[in-house]
Amino acid sequence: MGNEIKQNFKYVFLGHFVIGMTYGLLLSLFPAWFGSISNWPYEEFYFTRLSGVLMLANSVGSILAFRETEWERVDIYVKQMIVWFFLGTIVDIYAIIAISHVFVMWINLTVIIGLLGVFVWIYMKHK
Repeated sequence: MGNEIKQNFKYVFLGHFVIGMTYGLLLSLFPAWFGSISNWPYEEFYFTRLSGVLMLANSVGSILAFRETEWERVDIYVKQMIVWFFLGTIVDIYAIIAISHVFVMWINLTVIIGLLGVFVWIYMKHK
């Protein structure tokens, strides 16, 4: 495969941007609501909001990657997202086992595993 990013891969970045902005805004602006639906301990909102801001920052990276045309310019970002979603999968599995068994946490885990799979797929196709 050449240096150009395939069009369908670019839409993965766009999809991640929308998903990340949604989660990021919910965690940043409505931490108590998110904590209540996920049965997450939320007495202190700092870490919930910090997680939201991290998701917003990663989302901005995806919209910037969507605008790029050359693989070399997004390679490091794709690797970062693979690490982010791999570690996020581990943390979510722990959270489901040790903290919360509610349905929302399973949805979150499914989204993270899906995004991990898509970013690994993109990376493998361009490797």
